[in-house]
Amino acid sequence: MRDVWFLQSKFSRTIGVRPYRLLEQPKFRAAFDFLQLRAESGGADPQLVKWWADFQEADEVTRRQMTAPPKGNKSEKPRRNSNRFRSRSKQKVVE
Repeated sequence: MRDVWFLQSKFSRTIGVRPYRLLEQPKFRAAFDFLQLRAESGGADPQLVKWWADFQEADEVTRRQMTAPPKGNKSEKPRRNSNRFRSRSKQKVVE
């Protein structure tokens, strides 16, 4: 039961490879059934249950579309320059 409860928080992650990993879990089906029960009693989002039901039945192309990040998502911070943290011995000295 602890594993089923632990998997409940993983259902909200529907972007990238995480849904595929969750689907491979041995106790996925029990966790999904519990999510459905929670949605029926008002403890979980019914739209999330529908998304997972559709994801399980979808073909590979549809699954990729469902797990793709939304287009135009500018909420991510830009990456920093990886050279910023190089040690001083590796930096070029300009004289």
